[in-house]
Amino acid sequence: MKSKKNELPYLHFSTHRSGSVPIGILLEHYMENAAGIHGLGDVFEMRPAFQLPRDRRLKEWSRGASVASIQKRWKWLQAQDQDFFFTVYPVIPTEVMQSLLKNYQFVFSERRNLVAQVLSFLIVENEHRFYRKGGLRLRKESVVADYSLFRKIEGQLFQYFRIKAELKPKKVLTYEDFLKKTPAKFLKAAGFSQEIDWSGVELTDMQNPKDKLVLFKNPDDIESWYRESYLEKLCPWKKGLKD
Repeated sequence: MKSKKNELPYLHFSTHRSGSVPIGILLEHYMENAAGIHGLGDVFEMRPAFQLPRDRRLKEWSRGASVASIQKRWKWLQAQDQDFFFTVYPVIPTEVMQSLLKNYQFVFSERRNLVAQVLSFLIVENEHRFYRKGGLRLRKESVVADYSLFRKIEGQLFQYFRIKAELKPKKVLTYEDFLKKTPAKFLKAAGFSQEIDWSGVELTDMQNPKDKLVLFKNPDDIESWYRESYLEKLCPWKKGLKD
């Protein structure tokens, strides 16, 4: 990304099932219209959930990409003579993340309700279905939560909060605010205040119902895993279920 002199370019840093896709779409639309910077979506994702128009730039990179291909993508980005905006998750190789930390300004987005995020992650990973127009349709008690998947999202969130603590961002976008505000007001809170045309923005549909716990056959297991995790201090289980 070729940014203004003495100013690092932006990227969007988030975690899976945190509302990162619709927030990323808004940020990309803003960057495109306010600064002429094209979006590349979830450029390092090894398993893209679905294709949006922005993702077609990366059609040569297939599902199930290896770590080597992630490093290849980073080298490709470094070699470009133009700016790109994209979303990154804390699941990429350490050396790539360290390079990004040195070369970009991170725009953080997260979900305050970590209980809802964890449940959503367990559902989509179990079903191997990450997006469906109109939302996923599942029967009650049709999903069996897997502890290894819980540890997967727990570890991803740990890395996210570790980097957040290291960089100490002054402003963080949240999925809860995204649901309540217009795109202009939502992004203005992060300092992106230039007036642009928001018509034509196509956002994704919400995938899971509010009461996600009823979809699981083993909800007691999930509660036990969560309460024993550091996540319980960040967002208590009972509070998360009420929100």
